[in-house]
Formats: sequence, structure tokens, C-alpha cells
Amino acid sequence: MLIACISVGFAQVDLGDDVLSFEGEFVILDVTTQNATSYEWTLNGQVLINQTAATLAATQSGLYGATALINGTPSSVTVQVTFNPVPVIGTITDFVISSTNGQDFGVFDLSTKIPEITNGDANLTVTFYESFQDALGNSNPIVAVTNYVNITNPQLIFVRVEDVSTGCSSIDNFTIEVQDVTVLDCSATSEITTYCYMNNDPTQFVP
Repeated sequence: MLIACISVGFAQVDLGDDVLSFEGEFVILDVTTQNATSYEWTLNGQVLINQTAATLAATQSGLYGATALINGTPSSVTVQVTFNPVPVIGTITDFVISSTNGQDFGVFDLSTKIPEITNGDANLTVTFYESFQDALGNSNPIVAVTNYVNITNPQLIFVRVEDVSTGCSSIDNFTIEVQDVTVLDCSATSEITTYCYMNNDPTQFVP
């Protein structure tokens, strides 16, 4: 994924602000210069072997330098590139609630999943979405977080976790589901009744 493109002209020494990006991405550095016959790139002062093109894909933090040979005269510039770590999302368990009326819809308090998501990191903010695209674009967040009613059953809920210090974010998802259960009142009669069940049968008993 292309995060940024920096065009550097040797007639202009000022490169502006440092470049910030996220781990796992890359930044394209471009020092294309008129009449240049060769290019050399460095990272933290060390020459990058076989990197002789006018562009470079930067994948790690550091001070990048580029030297262009123009009419036999070298001209150099540098730029600081920083890749901030993305937030680590905890293991999110599925959210299952029970229904005894045969309904496929229920009320979920999504905020109860936040401790799982952040692992207790107070520097992280959590937002919930109904689609991956909304989570990716940070648009149309779920507003009724504490009393959300599912729209399908089961349903994927997407979470966007953002580090308030760096602005870096991560996306994950979990499933919410309403499971219909049958309640048997065993106190209604003194008769002995035998029931057979399949594995994972959610039937509940009321003694």
C-alpha cells in the first residue's frame, strides 16, 4: 500500500516535515532530478547496496539520504522516516446471548468487549462498526454501543483500535449471536421424563 510520495528537487534543500507512517506499510522516496546520471541511497549513513534508482521504497525507520550526480557534481539530501507500531488487539471472544422466545434479535452491550480488545491499555480507543469498509474508512460507527440490536444472526462486528499518541490503528472483528434455548419446567409434575440431546444442545432446565 502506498502511504506517501516525497519528491525532492536538489534545487530545494528544505524537505519539510519528517515522514510518519505505520509498521507494515512502505513509503516511496523520489529524488528524480534533471540531468542526474546516477543515484545513491543511504540509511543512517550506510550505503544501500544495489539501490541506484531515483526512487526507493522505505520500509523501516531511519534517516534516509540520497545523492545524485549532476553534471559530474554530487548533490545530497536527507529525510527522516518513522514507522510507528500499530496497536495490538487482544483475543476477542464471540458474544452470545440467549433467547427463550424464538427471536433472532437481541440487545448487546458491545462495551463489555473493550477490556478484551485493549488488554487494559488506556492509550487505545475502540470504535465499533457493522462493516469492514466502515472500519477501514473510520465512517458510520455504531452509536448505540451499550444497547446494540443485531441486524442479522449471527453477525460480524468490526472494531477499529487507535493509539491516541500516534494515530496508528488496527482492525479486527468478532461474532455476536442470539441462540434460542428451550426452558423445561421440571417442577410442573412429579413424573420422571427422559430427554435425549445432541452435542452442544442449549436446552436449559428449571428445577
